[in-house]
Amino acid sequence: MKKFLIILFLMAIGTSAFARKSYVNVAAASLTSSVQKIYITGDIPSGISDYYPSTKVGYILNLLSQEGYVVEFMSATNVGSEASMVNYLLSKNISSNDDSAISIVHSDDGEAYEVARYNLQGMQVNENTKGIQIIVYSNYTTKTVIVE
Repeated sequence: MKKFLIILFLMAIGTSAFARKSYVNVAAASLTSSVQKIYITGDIPSGISDYYPSTKVGYILNLLSQEGYVVEFMSATNVGSEASMVNYLLSKNISSNDDSAISIVHSDDGEAYEVARYNLQGMQVNENTKGIQIIVYSNYTTKTVIVE
């Protein structure tokens, strides 16, 4: 599950440079019907913690909605008869003076270079590893390739 969260976080970083949005990921683990543990990652607003040991997920989603966040994606997984994991990806538009376009794009004086490669499990790999790879470049763009 941590690897899935890493991939979601990398996707949020890769798209936030262009989408002008702030992203938050909320992961709620239900161990029994009465016990939930909630982990929050991303651009967490002030006043909201990154971990809640026994809070209901609805409470956290309400707090984030008051900050202007909306749910873009949700996934759920059952681990056993009573245990489950639910992930929410929330976004919020970032206000700026000019909403018509990206105002400045910074670049290193040259082409973007490869920073890292990851497989779909979130593990860093080299360019010869077979499978699907996500390449992260120095200008915060990503590219997905299949290595056979």
